[in-house]
Amino acid sequence: MMKLHVYPSVAEVVATLADWISDYITDTLQKQERFTFCLAGGSTPKDLYHILAMRYSDSIEWERVHFFWGDERYVPYHDERNNARLAIDAFLCHTDVPDSQVHRMNTGVDENTAVDEYQKILETYFKESQHSFDLILLGLGNDGHTLSLFPTNNNEFSTWTASVRGPETLRLTLTPEIVNRSKQVVFLVAGDEKAEKVAAVINGPADPVRLPAQLIKPANGDVHWFLDAAAAKDYRG
Repeated sequence: MMKLHVYPSVAEVVATLADWISDYITDTLQKQERFTFCLAGGSTPKDLYHILAMRYSDSIEWERVHFFWGDERYVPYHDERNNARLAIDAFLCHTDVPDSQVHRMNTGVDENTAVDEYQKILETYFKESQHSFDLILLGLGNDGHTLSLFPTNNNEFSTWTASVRGPETLRLTLTPEIVNRSKQVVFLVAGDEKAEKVAAVINGPADPVRLPAQLIKPANGDVHWFLDAAAAKDYRG
């Protein structure tokens, strides 16, 4: 099921989403022992991470949350473009999550080894489960991509992790095979420059070659779009 959440400003979007995530984690941990959360890169998620770290560092049982990443640029961890570094600096280092529950993609080895390593991590958690992540956070590019699934790539995969050629550099990415087993998928999108693609992905005809974000269709989960008014302006409800 698709659910739309639209707010006037980016600040209101990320603040409301932080509240929603907090409530969801708390409710889920009343029913199961752990929560699996897959993070995204980018400037808008960074604002969200700051709020989660500052407001909820003590109220959420972070020691029971396990973190993953949806994609990663194939750059060293100390590189400012590294998605894991961004999230760890802005968010995770301010919580009580154990290091053993932070599963970043390893860009310090060759790409095939990195893919195999992450595939094995995911299998450890999800191979025997109907669902994968309790929550995965995604963005939307100006070209309609999400994760590192780009219109210029052949986005057909049989594994859960893959290496792809991005516009700047080689990237590691999760594939729809694992993402579409998630319980809750959140697209966090802001800005007027994203409005056309938001409408095309949600309202337009199916064209996943041109709009890879359309590949994200959970089999037994919900898709939430958290948008500011500028990003939602072309949406037809």
